Amino acid sequence: MFLILLCFLNGEKLVYDGYFGPWKVGVAVMEFIPDDSTGEIVSTQRTTGFFKRVFYVHDKQTSIVRLEDLTSIRFKKRIREGKYSADIEITYTEDSIIYSDGRRFYAGKRYYDILSAIYKAREMDFNVGDTLKLPVHTGGKPKVMFIPVVDTVKVSVPYGVFNAYVLSPVVKGEKVFGSEGDLKIFLSKDSLKFPVLIETKLFFGKLLFRLKETHQPEEKD
Repeated sequence: MFLILLCFLNGEKLVYDGYFGPWKVGVAVMEFIPDDSTGEIVSTQRTTGFFKRVFYVHDKQTSIVRLEDLTSIRFKKRIREGKYSADIEITYTEDSIIYSDGRRFYAGKRYYDILSAIYKAREMDFNVGDTLKLPVHTGGKPKVMFIPVVDTVKVSVPYGVFNAYVLSPVVKGEKVFGSEGDLKIFLSKDSLKFPVLIETKLFFGKLLFRLKETHQPEEKD
């Protein structure tokens, strides 16, 4: 588990090409930026080229987490999809969860947001048939993200060919990464557990985000 944890806690940037059927329609980036005792996870998705004119998307989610357990300190979401837009910021303290619209909730324990929960799953040990369970608070009430590990498959993406675990995260009553359902995250079956492929279902069909390149910080002398 320690080796798995180090793979992104030292810094990591993952770049994806997005596809709708055979057509490339966008790009996505997931980045982990470490600090002394906290980390910043930044996830962006945007449409490009002709598809940008058909359906404009430019979303960004940012999560500030504690390095010790990856629980959330602050979560910001900026959604721009077609004519729809939304902005939300959530602050997590040891005893309260405070939303930017003024809502405040008693916490009693630490929570994950949708983004930090995915990174926490990469750090955990699991096998096919397991269901990971993580407490999340992003939709105005405490919930559990259930992450069934449903299968292992071989996938080919621009970055290479991988044996991968298939995870299917779900939070009842909430969208995970904007998905209308059937979200699948394919984690490489190795110590790095890269999300090599992400399948998300939107109202117009299924989008595939295929890992194209990775970047880790250069070692200092």
